[in-house]
Amino acid sequence: KSKEGKIFQNSQSWAVLGKVAPKDRLLRCMDAVEEHLKLDIGYRVCFPPFTDYDARVGHSSTMPPGNIENGGCYNHAAGFKLIADCMLKRPEVAWETFRKIAPGNPQNPPARSGAEPFAFVNMYRAHEYVYGESLYAWNTGTAAWMVMGLIEWILGARRSHAGLLIDPCLSKNITHAKLFRTFRGASYSIVIDNSAGRCCGVTKINFNQKPIEGNLLPTLKSGHHEVEVII
Repeated sequence: KSKEGKIFQNSQSWAVLGKVAPKDRLLRCMDAVEEHLKLDIGYRVCFPPFTDYDARVGHSSTMPPGNIENGGCYNHAAGFKLIADCMLKRPEVAWETFRKIAPGNPQNPPARSGAEPFAFVNMYRAHEYVYGESLYAWNTGTAAWMVMGLIEWILGARRSHAGLLIDPCLSKNITHAKLFRTFRGASYSIVIDNSAGRCCGVTKINFNQKPIEGNLLPTLKSGHHEVEVII
């Protein structure tokens, strides 16, 4: 009902991450982000931006509209969103999110953003006069969350208390992928085959050339191990 700040990205993604939204509303939460917050340069943190101070929101509403936390494309928040998309098994949306935020987004190239093509930035400005410009490279939680989103959720080599879980969520445009990961003293070279285009989950895992049941790798404390994953 508010004229400004009708939707906040973090409210939607953390409803999924925190598992607090009813199941019938999880997809609605993230569909609302796609409908109201998506731009070609990233995802707004809220919309519409505030034009006047709002005591309920505080500091964010004092920033110029379309900048930083006041309706800018706040990439740290988009890292939360990417993981929420993977949790809901939305591989194409998750990959699109990563491509928008990653350095060198073809829709917001360094020539416009001013960002170094090898460094994640905190946000992109969404105001028409400075549209796409970046702020705060390096000094941002974006890098850590996007790397975790890529390694643990898109590629799916994810930490768990029980061990290293394999649960990819790959775009159909990525038919093969590989990564190297060290976990609890052991190292793993992981090759992922998505050529069947199933994109999510695991059909078969070969561990050191032998098939295993399920998608949890054997718990080992040393050595190097080869893992073949078929989605």
